[in-house]
Amino acid sequence: MRTLLPLGIVLVLLGAPYRAAEATPSSSPYGLREAIIAYLEERAPLPTRSIEVPPLLDFFVPGLSKADVDIEVRSHPKAPRLGRVPVTVTLIASGRILRRGVVNARVHADVPVVVAAAPVQRGQLIQPEDLKLEDRDVSDLGSAWLDDPTALIGKRARRRVVPGALWQLSWAEIPPLVKRGELVRLRLAHGRLLIEGKGVVRKDAREGEWVRVVNADSRRELLGRVEADGAIHVEF
Repeated sequence: MRTLLPLGIVLVLLGAPYRAAEATPSSSPYGLREAIIAYLEERAPLPTRSIEVPPLLDFFVPGLSKADVDIEVRSHPKAPRLGRVPVTVTLIASGRILRRGVVNARVHADVPVVVAAAPVQRGQLIQPEDLKLEDRDVSDLGSAWLDDPTALIGKRARRRVVPGALWQLSWAEIPPLVKRGELVRLRLAHGRLLIEGKGVVRKDAREGEWVRVVNADSRRELLGRVEADGAIHVEF
């Protein structure tokens, strides 16, 4: 389990300084917390589980009521929308900026993601029973998660994966359609002329990749492209 650093506020004070003792007991003066949460929920790309907002006592201005204050909440267009999300909060009264500061909130969202249901060894073909969906907090995962098991099924594992691990697309690859040393069909095409033969593949290759093959009859080495049925299409 990771330990999160305490949330904090970087505040630029405008106007006369004040002491913390003058602050209201409320941790959300003028409804600031509610305004920040509403703003973050609207921007979140996924339904949120919870939003943490640090204490906002430094925004309190003695002598002002909620009716006297306008609240403006903004964030940078490129700022994250999950996990730690900095927002700039401005407190305005009678057209004058009284307080402005950066509040570091934390937005949590639980999403069903693909995790390993069983151990998978490197080079193993991934089967449906190797995968399961499990709710996880993706607020700090960026794009390193999948919600569709079919994106992995039938592919080959590039590494060992232990049960419970969060699957990433980069951990899987399309398996080769032809393998080194395998005897395959050759299709040699020249205009309307089509000749079929046999050849030995020089290396593993996937559909659409170019690979060298040795003609089984002439022993001549040719270059061809792997087709969907596993044949090698050679042009000469």
